[in-house]
Amino acid sequence: MDRSRFLPRLFGVALVLSVIGGCATLPDVGPFTGATGDLRTAVVSSGAVVDTELRMMSGAAGRADLFALQWQNRVRALDAVAEYSASLAAIVDAGNHGKESATKLADAIKGLAQTAGIAVPAAGAVPIVVDAATMIYGQIAVVRGAHSLEEALDASQPAIAQIGTVIAKDLRDARDIWLSAGAEVRAKIQTDQQIGLAFREELIAARDRLYAKSFEDLTAEQRRQLAEVDGQIAATDRWYVPMTTELQRADERFQAGTRLLATGADAVTTWARAHEQLIDAVKTRRPVTAQSVALAAVQVRDLARRIQEL
Repeated sequence: MDRSRFLPRLFGVALVLSVIGGCATLPDVGPFTGATGDLRTAVVSSGAVVDTELRMMSGAAGRADLFALQWQNRVRALDAVAEYSASLAAIVDAGNHGKESATKLADAIKGLAQTAGIAVPAAGAVPIVVDAATMIYGQIAVVRGAHSLEEALDASQPAIAQIGTVIAKDLRDARDIWLSAGAEVRAKIQTDQQIGLAFREELIAARDRLYAKSFEDLTAEQRRQLAEVDGQIAATDRWYVPMTTELQRADERFQAGTRLLATGADAVTTWARAHEQLIDAVKTRRPVTAQSVALAAVQVRDLARRIQEL
């Protein structure tokens, strides 16, 4: 055999096999799974921070108990997000096995939806929940009917995006308890000084009436009244200044808590978008990155730490 003719053919066959093998190799989904775990830990911990803050407030124990009870559902949903991500990594790592891969992915999405509290709606359910559930479970059926992993992944994104929207909404709804507690605390601080506040407002109104005229135009009696009113206002500072300081501190904590809970909800939306990027990376055989998810987890942790430092 002419080796000079055989070697180029051999090289060509090897090149084709290399290309085919490269196309068959799916990227490592580990970074996405790891970032998702970090995100889950950060958001779950944020709820613990809010619960602690509520229990430190005078008269907010009932609100804290209600928040803790409702937060358990959020924790289960976030656990499901992490479990789904781990299942997705295992499915991709196993390679493309056609219908088998599609079925496993559909089962993983169904488990995520059900644990997140999204079930096929019963009669009389809230319309938005009906629409979300109908869309999600309809899309899961499309995933199950796919003939390849790539086809199944493509079909999965609408369902994952909708599930992310539902979980994020639940996290945002948790703010209602926090905000209600904040309004109650603020009202209590002011109520404790209600009589004093009314008296101070009367004094300020009286001073404003006197100041409506130029000081040079005031009579001696009016100047005496002005000095007396100024002195009475200054006397109220002994309780008014501490009260306003307490209100300011409470407002800072509640604004920080509101940002924390909102950022946790936004983080789940970020995760759903990163899932779409993961699908594109798998299809194009590019490395999977999840920097946006990792950054979202860092932001949640930073906000939680700031509240504890206030």
